[in-house]
Amino acid sequence: AMDKLRSRVAQTFLARGATTIAVTSSLGDEGKALTAFGLASSLTLAGFKTLLLDFDLRSPALHPHAGVPNQDGVCELLTGAVDHRRAMIVLANGLHFVPAGALSEDARAPAVGDRLAGLIAALAQQFDCVVLH
Repeated sequence: AMDKLRSRVAQTFLARGATTIAVTSSLGDEGKALTAFGLASSLTLAGFKTLLLDFDLRSPALHPHAGVPNQDGVCELLTGAVDHRRAMIVLANGLHFVPAGALSEDARAPAVGDRLAGLIAALAQQFDCVVLH
């Protein structure tokens, strides 16, 4: 199913120049984390240099799928506390992953608008595809 989704995403969006894909929903417990992780992994295995970002800052769920701790990540990138090289983890399958990190009041304000757009744009320059959870 993930490979079929990857094929559809690659043909419909990536082939037309899109580089960022968001897996989102207003409801919880719908499988967003599993879908985002599966899609990003499938894109990586298909040869796309892929970055997966966990933007579920209140309830991070991707780090268990990746088998890594939820340490320095998106929150710390937004506040400038860490460099992207420190926050980014390369998983065994070649997928690049940034966990959510520790939510703080300092991370809430820059989690929208220009700071967020700038962060995603800067990270996207290094990848064929960025998957946001």
